[in-house]
Amino acid sequence: MRRNPVLLLTIGGVLLVSSTAGSQSLAPPPYLSQWGVLGAGSGQFRSPDGVAVDANGNVFVADAGNDRVQKFSPNGVPLGQIAGTGASGGLLSGPHGVAVDQAGFIYIADTNNNRIQKYSPACGFVAQWGTGGTAEGQFDGPMAVAVGPTGEIHVADVGNRRIQVFSSSGAFLRRLGSAGSGVGQFNMGPMGVAVDAAGNVYATEQFVDGIWEFSPDGLHVRRFNIGLPVPYEPVGDLRGLAVDGANLYVADQALNTVDVFQLVGGFLYQLGAAAGSGNGQFRFPTGVAADAVGNLYVVDGSNNRLQKFGTGATGSRSSSWGRLKRLYR
Repeated sequence: MRRNPVLLLTIGGVLLVSSTAGSQSLAPPPYLSQWGVLGAGSGQFRSPDGVAVDANGNVFVADAGNDRVQKFSPNGVPLGQIAGTGASGGLLSGPHGVAVDQAGFIYIADTNNNRIQKYSPACGFVAQWGTGGTAEGQFDGPMAVAVGPTGEIHVADVGNRRIQVFSSSGAFLRRLGSAGSGVGQFNMGPMGVAVDAAGNVYATEQFVDGIWEFSPDGLHVRRFNIGLPVPYEPVGDLRGLAVDGANLYVADQALNTVDVFQLVGGFLYQLGAAAGSGNGQFRFPTGVAADAVGNLYVVDGSNNRLQKFGTGATGSRSSSWGRLKRLYR
């Protein structure tokens, strides 16, 4: 049975609930296409994870099991790859995250090598930073990377339970979050990261039923708790996420769906239903990205493919509670 989530936000100790019981308010956008099967050839995947879209609509997929990032046209035509297994500069080992800035430079979370690598728009190696460790600028399994509106690079440093922020050349700038279970802390470590046009930072946490939002300076924090009404079990395995204008997209591995919310509060629609391999179905979705015109790309991890959905969600929006105040810590 399809189960729609609820969005609960804790603001200064007051719990606000946007229920989606029954049918969703917006019909989801149409399924358009897919590409990829299990394998190591061009256009094939082995445990794909992160996804990003550049200003020209080209799609980049972190093909972790094949130690590469593949580049595609908006329609899935292979255009090239960043590949090569190893620890030297330019080589990769289990990359899980990818992001592209406005100038077309590519940033890869080279997870097993505990570093971020930067490549030119032509996929040539430019620079790298990071080693294994706990100090500023070091990583313990970086899983995701996102570019902010001013070009700052945000890295989900899962093992160190924090988000680190760098300049585009790799200079450490600041940290968001820390280990713990308090406000703005990560108990399991951030698995996904996204940044909106105002510089606010959003992070998911594996096996934790919510999303943290940090203001650009990290001082103001609020929490999205995404779950299901009692007596159902809560959602608890959120992975990749993306921000597009006023909307937040979340890859939900527990329900095998992509859940879409308004940033000001309120459920919009859900992609996927029961786990499967049919068009529009998912098995453990991992990454999600939106292009400039609103098309949505979802990495369907266990199906080793990428699915594309169009624009045009229709219907009336669910109830919302207006613009939300931040929770100050």
